[in-house]
Amino acid sequence: MTDNEHFATLRTLLAENPSKEGFLQIIELFEKWDKEEPQHHEPSKEMAIAYAQKHLSSWPDTCREATLKQFWPTYPHAEPIASSVLIRSLDSTTFEDFGTKVMRTITDSPIFTNLTALRLSNVYHINAEGAEAIARSSHLKNLTTLVLFSSHIKKEGAKALAAAPHLKNLTTLDLSYNYIEFEGTEAIANSPYLTNLRTLNLSGNQTENKGTQEIGNSKYLAHLTTLYLEGNFIKDEGTRTLANLTKLKELDLHNNRIGAESAKVLARLPNLATLNLSHNQIGDEGAKAFAHSPHLTNLQVLDLCLNQIGAEGAKALAHSPHLTNLKELDLSSNQIGDEGAKALANSPHLTNLKELNLSHNEIEDEGAKALASSPYLTNLQTLNLSYNDTGAEGAKALAHSPHLTNLKELNLSHNEIEDEGAKALARVPNLATLNLSYNQIGAEGAKALAHSPHLTNLQVLDLSNNEIEDEGAKALAHSPHLTNLQMLDLRLNQIGDEGAKALAHSPHLTNLKELDLSSNQIGAEGAKALAHSPHLANLKKLILFGNEIEDEVWNALMESSQKANVRFY
Repeated sequence: MTDNEHFATLRTLLAENPSKEGFLQIIELFEKWDKEEPQHHEPSKEMAIAYAQKHLSSWPDTCREATLKQFWPTYPHAEPIASSVLIRSLDSTTFEDFGTKVMRTITDSPIFTNLTALRLSNVYHINAEGAEAIARSSHLKNLTTLVLFSSHIKKEGAKALAAAPHLKNLTTLDLSYNYIEFEGTEAIANSPYLTNLRTLNLSGNQTENKGTQEIGNSKYLAHLTTLYLEGNFIKDEGTRTLANLTKLKELDLHNNRIGAESAKVLARLPNLATLNLSHNQIGDEGAKAFAHSPHLTNLQVLDLCLNQIGAEGAKALAHSPHLTNLKELDLSSNQIGDEGAKALANSPHLTNLKELNLSHNEIEDEGAKALASSPYLTNLQTLNLSYNDTGAEGAKALAHSPHLTNLKELNLSHNEIEDEGAKALARVPNLATLNLSYNQIGAEGAKALAHSPHLTNLQVLDLSNNEIEDEGAKALAHSPHLTNLQMLDLRLNQIGDEGAKALAHSPHLTNLKELDLSSNQIGAEGAKALAHSPHLANLKKLILFGNEIEDEVWNALMESSQKANVRFY
């Protein structure tokens, strides 16, 4: 390409809406430019980089992201690519060799001065020494986001970061899963250099009660709007000071050991929009504390999964005039039963709900019928009733509901709806995702779904662990209504070669990206048909383990799938 052609391509890319993909295309363009007689192109390339810098100034830094491999393809040899000055966010999650040595290169080099975000996830070799290198570096003074997720920095690394004046511009700090313990947490909470922090993630760090109290009492963290403390062995004693963080909009304390007393404390936070307390022990008393709080009027997302909440707690939430802005409510893995489901269905305060998760709640047909007949749940887009005791009658009620017309996602897996329930649900319009796994559905139910003109928007269909056999698979394959399917899960359905071949030869499944046929009765013939199907050209993931495929055939299929860029399992 000539310089003029490169410039024309650059102008086109810069004129597009900002995106990570578009930015990487710009970086790739300069890489190609580098390879084409570099000395001859140098002056024009420098002009192009300056031109790009000017136009990229309006792009969000989050879009201007690259990995170290893209930033410096020949590391540790030569120099980073010339266009590295355009990069604002460095992400190493896919760079396996990122360790202390690379960390020193970054922290010692002025090349990295332009970085505003450094994200290093699951990079076990950074450890405390790498964190100390970051803390010492004046070249990273422009960082506003630092992520060191699961990087083994421990308390020594946390202390070093807390004592670094160069990190005073940080607004986001993620040190989750680093074993920083109380001492590291205490250092972060008492750092005068972290006053600009708005988001802090210390999940999985064994902060325990004392560390959580330090965070709540910190005069330097008073401006936090987002706090994640998942999996820290926190009990009620530890949450007492969190009420001081009155600017919090999002709080995640899931997978701790907090009870009703903590709920009473957290119910006083006036600006919360998102609260995740799943996998705790707040019980009905805790649910009532939230329901009765006049401070939670801004709450939009409430996750109380696995909290020993019964019908009384569900009733309290349903009757609350303070939770009218809720859009997402998760009460899964509790014991609210039909009585709790009816209370939620009859609540005039939950009209803004878009997502409702009531899985694992001992809900039978009566509860499902109540939800279906609710005039207050008309905005629901996602409903999860999996792992309950709902049968065909409950499924029919949901299918015939005049109120649930906005449903896009319905999960009824692990119930007892059988063919009759599947036939009814085939009439539900607008669904994009339908999960009917583990429901004793046979070929007749599969046929009803396949023949339905109402399921043309369906993108995800899960019929795993049913009994549809070859006959049901053939019906799905021949359906002209399922052309938008992107994911189809038919594992554990007694499907053999005939069913597999029908799916492989289907001209209607051309948009499939993922197909799961594991644990069926498919042999070499069916597997070959699937692997070589001209209709499954968009397939990215094909799962066939647990079938009757010989090793020799399996190895050949693995080789052919690699050439076709399909992940084969």
